[in-house]
Amino acid sequence: LDEPTSGLDPISANQFDELVRSLQESLGLTVFMVTHDIDSLRAITDRIAVLVNKKTKVGTIPTLLHDPDPWIHEYFSGARGRAALAVA
Repeated sequence: LDEPTSGLDPISANQFDELVRSLQESLGLTVFMVTHDIDSLRAITDRIAVLVNKKTKVGTIPTLLHDPDPWIHEYFSGARGRAALAVA
């Protein structure tokens, strides 16, 4: 899925996240999603891959928060990232 929630209002984006999570659980699907939507990352994913400085870093969001790369910290610990992750 490529940016599946872009252009959706928050209610529709949340409904999409719930649908994908339900399909994952009921059908055992693996979902590959490219997104900048931290709310969807938090709602849907078990693991994520972050492309940074020509490298791929894979883990859970909490695991990646321990990575020393400043870009990862800014992405997840900036104002928008903190707001999305605070709901978790």
